[in-house]
Amino acid sequence: MILRSDGEMMYVVFDNTYSIGAFCIHSDMLKTNCTDQLLEWPDRTVDDLDSQFEGIAYNSFDDTYFIVQEAIPMLNEKKKYQPNIFEIRLGKNSFNPKIEIVESCRVNMIFQSDSKGFEGLEFVHSQTTGKTYLFGLCEANKCASSIPNKKSDIDIGHGRIVILEKQEATSKSLFN
Repeated sequence: MILRSDGEMMYVVFDNTYSIGAFCIHSDMLKTNCTDQLLEWPDRTVDDLDSQFEGIAYNSFDDTYFIVQEAIPMLNEKKKYQPNIFEIRLGKNSFNPKIEIVESCRVNMIFQSDSKGFEGLEFVHSQTTGKTYLFGLCEANKCASSIPNKKSDIDIGHGRIVILEKQEATSKSLFN
């Protein structure tokens, strides 16, 4: 979840729906005409699918949000998964914003399960270099791309932060 920059609304992602929760923070919602709601994802073909959304981060420089999908199936690869990150913009209507997908990018990491990818996301901008980064959280197992064969092989803890540098898009396709 993340608080909107004006402090009047909180946005929440859910791993089982392609909607974003928009919850009013203002104590007197009648005066502000704010209503708690689920913002509809612009692509209605995903309505019956689990989103795998695990984190949301705000980019104050571009007024966009990043949403991470924990791990989605790789194209043309069975039983292999990759995290995916959407960059979205929320419309200007302050209490009923529409979601616009700016771009989408698969992270160059491979996991063997759809439940062993990124579990959180944070946005960072370096004032020194001017570069933009996303920090993806792998919650355990040193971000290992495989699942241990037996219980004795599991090394509890050892989460990792994966640092991703945002690059200019090289393709208009949302899913390449």
